[in-house]
Formats: sequence, C-alpha cells, structure tokens
Amino acid sequence: MDLPEEVETASDVRWQEDGSLLVGVGGNGIYSWHVGEERAELVATLAGSSLVRVGRLQDYSRLGGAASGVLSFSSFAFGIFSTGQDGTSSPKAIELVGDIDRRGRMTAAVGLSRNTDHSRDSHWESHVAWLIPDGGEPRGLVPSEGAEDMGWCMAAGLALIRFVANERVLVVPGFELGVLVFGNDGRLQDSLDLRLLSADRNCELAEPEQRFLLVEPPYLRAWLSRRRVIDEVVADDAGNVFFFVRHVPTAIPFPAGSPEPTAVTAVIKPSGEVLVSREGGFPESPARPRSRVCWDLVHAHVDDFDRVTNLPCAVEAEFADARLRADVRGERAVILLRGDTLGSVSRVPRSRILEAKLLPPVRRSGE
Repeated sequence: MDLPEEVETASDVRWQEDGSLLVGVGGNGIYSWHVGEERAELVATLAGSSLVRVGRLQDYSRLGGAASGVLSFSSFAFGIFSTGQDGTSSPKAIELVGDIDRRGRMTAAVGLSRNTDHSRDSHWESHVAWLIPDGGEPRGLVPSEGAEDMGWCMAAGLALIRFVANERVLVVPGFELGVLVFGNDGRLQDSLDLRLLSADRNCELAEPEQRFLLVEPPYLRAWLSRRRVIDEVVADDAGNVFFFVRHVPTAIPFPAGSPEPTAVTAVIKPSGEVLVSREGGFPESPARPRSRVCWDLVHAHVDDFDRVTNLPCAVEAEFADARLRADVRGERAVILLRGDTLGSVSRVPRSRILEAKLLPPVRRSGE
C-alpha cells in the first residue's frame, strides 16, 4: 500500500469495522486511514494528557483495536490506555507492556505491573497477563513466576496476547512458558508447547548477567537471528489461528566489544512530537543492516492446537531489524513490516503495509 506521510513510520495496525485501518505511529498517536486516501486522521493521542509524565516517550507501540466504542492502545514503557466518549483513561497500571488486544467490552494485556502488596518479595504483581472488563476488576491470567526475567524479554518483543474466540484469549508470555489459552473466567483451558510451532521456548542468554544487552539494537538483532520466535498471532471468526514465526536464515554477527553505558532522553513538544537523543551503547550504522528475514505461517485451530500446518517463509523482508504485526478480518489480512524502533530512536525507518488473503490449509478427507 502507498502510505500517507502521517503513517509512513507505523508501529502497529488493526482493521476497523468499516474496513479502514487503525495505525499507531511513534510519538504522534493513533490514526484512522481509509486505504487509498492521501491523508490519515489523528483519532487518539496522549499529547497534553495528565496520564503522561513529562519526558516519557509516547511510542504507541501496540494497538488493541476498537470495540464497543472504546479504542485500546499501549506504550511499551509506561502503560495501557482506553479512549472513548469519556476521554482517555488507564484501566490498569502496567509499567512494561508486551501486548494488548480488545474484543467486545474486554481488554487483554500482558506485561509487568508494579507490586503494591509489600507482603510479597517480588517487585511485580502475582500475574503478568490480565483480562480487564470495562468498568470491572482485572482478572489475573498467567502467574508471575519468572517475572524478573520477563522484563528483559519485553525488550526482545516476545510477549503476545490475542483473543482467538469470544470466550478465549491466547497468551505467549515470552519467557519459560509456552502458549496458554484461557477462558474469560480466567481459567486455563489449553496449552501448546512452542516446539510444536518450531519456535524457541524462552529468551535465555548464555550469561544471564548480560540480559541488559537485549535493549541494545545491534546485540538484539544478532541474538534474534539465532532464534525462531513468534512475532505475531491472529485469529479469524472461524477459529483459525495463524502464528507468524520469525527466523533469519543467516545469523547476524554479534557486535564487537562492550557497550558504553546508555542514556536516552526525550523531550515532548506541545504538538506531541517527541524528540529523542541516545548516547552510549553499541555504535549504530547510519544505514539499516540488510539480512533476509522470514516469517513461517503456522496454522492451528482453537479446537485442536495439537495439529498444525506450516507454510515456510510466507512473508519476507530484507532488513535485519524487521518485525511483523498483523490483523485479520474474514479472509483479509493486513500485515505491517516495521523496523526495530526500540533503541533506534534517532532514525525511525519507514514501514510497509501489505494486504493479503489469509486462508486455512485445505485438508484431504481423513487428515
């Protein structure tokens, strides 16, 4: 698709009921775009909001979508937000957000929320994923064992959450556990080992004390190039679930030497534009590194997660930092290929948005 200037650095995308797209863009906000039109309309922003502390980066990195008159979105670093007729609010204080989704009058989120119960030893709450009904109390889904590691996994973008049916939500926590499916009552209904999807189980490092390196883009690209990770999951109304499993056929070398201490500063202008400077860390090349990146398309069904079909390298990209986001409505899929904006704060690469038909595999009789 030929993108308008307003959304050419998009970080996430979702269909709307009328067939237009919701697009999250860097430090600006959420846009509505009718495909083919030359302009996109800003429909939500945190600029000037009391919910944002001065200096915090407005990255709009995750879109939950719009349903029941409410638009849900999140920033990676400091919260989830809901925008409706009553304005913008934060239904739960999540400090590190992995992913967000919305269906009906329910929002689902995965991330880390600061512990306010001082009787617990952990800095984090007892769960790392929640179902949040409009006007109701959040229901914890995934227990927080391993949450200390999850914070670093968030930098690698490995956590996902998505409604796969009206009463079922799928969670990929991104650390030790596999794929978990819960009912809206918060009870675990199904689970799936990541190895069945040809994906790696967690974000382990050879030397755990070097977990901080995952926030360094040159290191993260090389680290990801040695793993098969679920970059995205979407589900249609017929119960088909599609996993986009990212892998790099030729591993990228790790950067040489040790990184300098990193300092990131952000200034938010009255217009909402964010000016960011980054000092230290591994040196960045002025050009985006090139390396073939593939996403296998793995299909399963909500009624049978043990039987999967794999279409190798269904989507390709030519840049080593490419990540994928997608959404599906009926048979129409929208696929966003973007650069790694975490850390690449001085130059946000242009994104590509593709439209495709997404169909389940045809099974022969008896299969």
